[in-house]
Amino acid sequence: MLGPEWSTTLHNIDISLDLSLIDDPHVSCKRYPKGTCSIETRGYGTYTLHIPEHKPKETVSLIAWWTHPLLPAREYPYSEPKPWIFYGALAFVILWNAFLFYRWWTTGREYKLNVPDRVEIHPPEEVSPAEAGLIWDTSFDGRDIAAALVDLAVKGYIKLHDKGKLYGILGPRNIEVEILKVPGTEVPEEERKILSIIASGNLHPGARFSLAKLSKDQKRELKKVEDEIVSNLKRKGYIERWVSWYPVVIPFFVAFLSIWGFPFFAGYLASKGLAGRAKVLGLPDIFAADVLLFINVFICMIWAKTLARLSPKGRLIQKKLEGFEEFVRSVEIDRLKTMYPPEKYTAVFEKFFPYAIALGLASKWVDKWEQLFNIMGTSPHVSWYTGPHIGSISDIADGLSSVSSSTSGSSGSGGAGGGGGGGW
Repeated sequence: MLGPEWSTTLHNIDISLDLSLIDDPHVSCKRYPKGTCSIETRGYGTYTLHIPEHKPKETVSLIAWWTHPLLPAREYPYSEPKPWIFYGALAFVILWNAFLFYRWWTTGREYKLNVPDRVEIHPPEEVSPAEAGLIWDTSFDGRDIAAALVDLAVKGYIKLHDKGKLYGILGPRNIEVEILKVPGTEVPEEERKILSIIASGNLHPGARFSLAKLSKDQKRELKKVEDEIVSNLKRKGYIERWVSWYPVVIPFFVAFLSIWGFPFFAGYLASKGLAGRAKVLGLPDIFAADVLLFINVFICMIWAKTLARLSPKGRLIQKKLEGFEEFVRSVEIDRLKTMYPPEKYTAVFEKFFPYAIALGLASKWVDKWEQLFNIMGTSPHVSWYTGPHIGSISDIADGLSSVSSSTSGSSGSGGAGGGGGGGW
């Protein structure tokens, strides 16, 4: 209380103070620069401030405090952890995996063939290289795209030019595709589709396109080729059932977002007075439940692969591919030397190379034939590839595998490429 507005001294001032609604209140007063004041307790929470004399320019301070808050403490929705959220997520994971196991046990297990294991000296010609790659591991990735491109090159429709690394020693290999002639219906449908996507529909002889500079839209379109290959294989009777990972995994993404967002939504309701004083969740419970769901996403992606089912006819093709894989891995150089006449070395290398790429065996196939040509003191007559030397085929294979790695989630170990345009 200040006294600057009056010029006379005031005497015997009494001020009433009512703090009866506050638990355990305390009050005191102070005069500035000097003087006295007193506080008289009249009842519970009611006081009278008495000032004997108050001169102009003087100040009186009244101090009141209490030990209990005026309003109840706000209860945040995260203040009391409740473990039921984690146990609920755990129950959801167990039930969902039990359902997937049931589906696999009843309709997902592969057919058992009464066919003896044997080495196949050539891949099954009933399917194209890209189709063989999908049957081999029941997935579509960069290796299958690379195998299709090399198959087109071997048949004389395109030519591959290896320009080295795109950014010096860094970045992907800069592989250019040159169109020599437009493929027709004599070429597998998926190979025509892949080439059309890479060329953005501009299929005319002489056109060139860099695989290292494909747009995101082109990579997304390449991934969609999987649907066409699966449709063709179903029509041919090689695939009985195909399961994408999307419907298997999406429920867990929804649960993940729901659990993480629920407490924030509850907190918003509480701030608006719509949720009362109810306590909802604790952050440790939310974190544990979401970690569990996130890990199970990858488990479900594995389930999706096991739920795809080849027909008995498709299993027979897969069996032949297993035999061809054994041949590529184990065949000796001397054996290759006696199996084929020298004039057919290049033709055999080219014919089987796309299938070796689809099976992830590009490096092994190249290494064996490189040794054979070195022993013979000759070089392959490959016209569909230009680059440093034929030993770089494996690097080119990796470069072509990266075409779809950002969309398929699989980088693959095979790819495309070829020998020629240089020495060993």
